[in-house]
Amino acid sequence: MHIGRLDIFFVAFIGLFIGLFILIARLSGWTTLAAFYRLSGSFNGECWRFRSGELRWKMGYNNCLTVGVNPAGLYLSVFFLFRLGHPDLFIPWADVSVTTGKRGFLSAYTEFRFRQALGIPFRVNERLGRQILESAGSSRLIGSPPNKGRDADYSGVGEKRWTEFEPSGRNSKGGKDEPNHADP
Repeated sequence: MHIGRLDIFFVAFIGLFIGLFILIARLSGWTTLAAFYRLSGSFNGECWRFRSGELRWKMGYNNCLTVGVNPAGLYLSVFFLFRLGHPDLFIPWADVSVTTGKRGFLSAYTEFRFRQALGIPFRVNERLGRQILESAGSSRLIGSPPNKGRDADYSGVGEKRWTEFEPSGRNSKGGKDEPNHADP
């Protein structure tokens, strides 16, 4: 049997893509998140498909993410063609912190950080961020600045604020609506 150049090219091409997906997962921090938050089983909740997000070092996942929410936590998955090295993730709300900000003149974002991997941010556009927080079962952010109130008011986007999100309206210590002054 003779192996032609086309066969070698095809095998090398497939190998390159496999290596690239694994490298992207490691560089972006997906692999680190999976070490703590790998989903075992299936996800049941509201999902938005073909969404974009950004992880560590501005590694963009453009139009290939499925983002899901239920009262227990946040679900992240990559489109099946790009899933190699990217297992599905499920992060409990108790491990999620939220901040909002503005990049440039017009680009507002919502950033999620995760207790077990603080060095790996997950950024989405403001609209998707709002959908995620509202669909989680509550629109309350704990620790909003006192002059802004406690409801999920995004009119202050551009002003950095660090808050822990709890869909039940309770903070991580079990108390009700007490400010959390944690630094990022």
